[in-house]
Amino acid sequence: MHTGQADYSQPGMFGQASREAFSLGTLIGARGPAIQWERLLVFFAALTVGDLTWLLVEPLVRSGELLPQRFWLMYVLSTVVLVGAALAFFRWLQNDFAAAALTAVAYSLARALIRGVLFGFPDISGEFGPELLRDLALFQLYGLTWTFLFLGGLALGLRLLKPLWLALGVGGLVAAVTHRLIVPLLQMAVFGDFSLAGFSLGGMLEFLPYTLAEPVVFAGAFWVGLLIAGLGVEPALAPAGARAAVAGASYQRISKGFFLGSVAAALGIALPLVIAGSVLAPSEPQTALALLGLSLLPMFYGMVVMSVLFYKMWAAIQDGHARTTPGKAIGFLFIPFFNIYWAFKVLWGWAKDYNRLVERHRLNAPRLPEGLFLAYTILALSGVIPVLGLVLVTINYFVALVMVAKICDGINAIPPQLKPAA
Repeated sequence: MHTGQADYSQPGMFGQASREAFSLGTLIGARGPAIQWERLLVFFAALTVGDLTWLLVEPLVRSGELLPQRFWLMYVLSTVVLVGAALAFFRWLQNDFAAAALTAVAYSLARALIRGVLFGFPDISGEFGPELLRDLALFQLYGLTWTFLFLGGLALGLRLLKPLWLALGVGGLVAAVTHRLIVPLLQMAVFGDFSLAGFSLGGMLEFLPYTLAEPVVFAGAFWVGLLIAGLGVEPALAPAGARAAVAGASYQRISKGFFLGSVAAALGIALPLVIAGSVLAPSEPQTALALLGLSLLPMFYGMVVMSVLFYKMWAAIQDGHARTTPGKAIGFLFIPFFNIYWAFKVLWGWAKDYNRLVERHRLNAPRLPEGLFLAYTILALSGVIPVLGLVLVTINYFVALVMVAKICDGINAIPPQLKPAA
């Protein structure tokens, strides 16, 4: 256990005490005095990039055709559930392996439900009921074992290996190989046959290259994402008291590079797909639908990033005079119709409250252009206008980048004693 006596104030002074805190729960931002949403977001992004190995590369190599859009949606929704379950259990439990087990159970159950909603629930009362039940059991077995071994492998790698990229890569690879070995054995033990429901040993070996590629891609994406976001490794993995000593006022800062880069990339990828899909809709509806479906992934990522940013910007000005709380600011945006009105409160209202905060405390911080936030909100809502909406959304892309940069600069200009940890 940490005694608090180690000197964490100097770089490179992270010894045995630091190794004890080198856990998966801390790395993904689930532990500590406050949830580190940037780390959780990078974790989600890395999982999504890993899924792309399966969703894009494998089908194109094998058949030359992409998987149906419902598969994409299933993977996106399943990843959201996985990250949410990991946040809950890794924050609740200090033991990484117990948290990994509960996360795997919750994820496998939710994934089965999502699959049923998207593809239909099988009728197990008919002639093929036993076979369908067996298929469902195999689906659950596959998801449950993979999730536990993947998270457990990462946790074990982080405990035993350094540097971070090596721990993540080796942990993921060990999990993938173990999974490919254990699933046929479990299948044989439970059903007495290797070749059930397409899960034959030969088929598993055939998919092995893609299975091995997925954790490697995830490890690389997670490591690079942490570096790009400026989150580092050791200071954030030190005990809470040591982290505060190391980070000081900078612990309250947010990464402008991460938020600006994420929004630029997400919207920059989604926007051309949406425009192309809209143009091709009259003549090539199938192609248009595929393009619009592909745009959902970066759009969803961008929505998550913006939601975290909105939460943090409202948390930064809570001095008793803000018009709303961070939780309400985000939560009310999901209320249909009311969110049209609320969007102005969240963005335009925040710029006004921020400027009043600067004046009230006489801070040495730049005033924000309130008209910029109003313009962004109006242009975003105008995107529903046929034809003209595409032009306005394109213009709003550049407005959004300026606005995000202003938000990050504004938050980082507030003295740390005025803003709680978001």
